Order: sequence, then C-alpha cells, then structure tokens
Amino acid sequence: MPSGTLRATVFDSPSPDGGVSSAVDNPSTLGHDPTNVFSTSGLISKTCRWRGFSAPGVQIVSLALKADWSVNGSLSGVSADSVFSLEYSLDGGSNYTTEVLRNDVVAPDSGSINVPLSTGQDLTQVRLHDFITAGGFGGSASLTASVSNIRIEMTYNAPPQFQMSNMM
Repeated sequence: MPSGTLRATVFDSPSPDGGVSSAVDNPSTLGHDPTNVFSTSGLISKTCRWRGFSAPGVQIVSLALKADWSVNGSLSGVSADSVFSLEYSLDGGSNYTTEVLRNDVVAPDSGSINVPLSTGQDLTQVRLHDFITAGGFGGSASLTASVSNIRIEMTYNAPPQFQMSNMM
C-alpha cells in the first residue's frame, strides 16, 4: 500500500493554549530548535503549538501522529523543578492528552511519539503542543528541549489503475 506524510501548516509560539508563556527558539511547522528556560525565582515557560494538518483526499487505511523530542537540564536547591510536556489534541484544542512528561530533568533524554489516529479523524482538529517550564524557588532550574520532525504518517489505498488494451 502507498504511504505518505502530512505536515502541519501553522505553528503558534507562544501557544495560546499555554497560559502565560514566551516563544520557543526558531519555531517552524516541523518543530523548534533547542530552547532553554532558566529560573532562580518563579516559573518561566516557553510553549509552541502545531496545527493545520489537512485531509489528503484519498481513502485512508491508517494514520499516526509522530514527532521526535529531546531534553536536558540541571537543578540546584531543594525547591527547584522543571517540566517538559508534549501533548496532543484531537478536538481542536478543547482537550489535550499528555504523551510525554519529564519532570526534574537532570540528564539527557530523548524519544519519539507515535499516536495512532482513527481513519475517520478530522485532521484539521489535530494539535500538538509542548511546554518547557523551569521553577527556581530557592534554587535554580535550567531545562533545554527541542521538538522535531512533526508529521502525520498515513497509508492509503491506491486509486484504481486504468489499463488500456490494444485498440484497433
């Protein structure tokens, strides 16, 4: 069966779904560069949201939302913390499901998400959103995170091939 890749066509940074936050570094429809948040007092957050996937116009057999992510960080002091979250929504952002959650990051970590989607999913309603947050309450927190290769992979039925017979 043929396969294909759909890309987000829109990104918002900071994300309007992210509360009070700042923009990530070099956002694009594919993800964003390693983005650092550092705090010695209070919470500091950076966010991005990706959307704008469109229907491919073929009979879909399978769909999956995919992306790659990486984090690294440091903490000092008993009250410092950090959080990286990668979440998706299938209803235009009304509800999000957390797919990746890393708390108090002090070493490199990375991975990929692979979220199967229903073949009937309205792709215009799919959103992916990340939060990068550091809180340095009485200490310091630093967190660097990146997201890349955001896509929906699909397999689909090929349209029928027309064969021409010898005609005379």
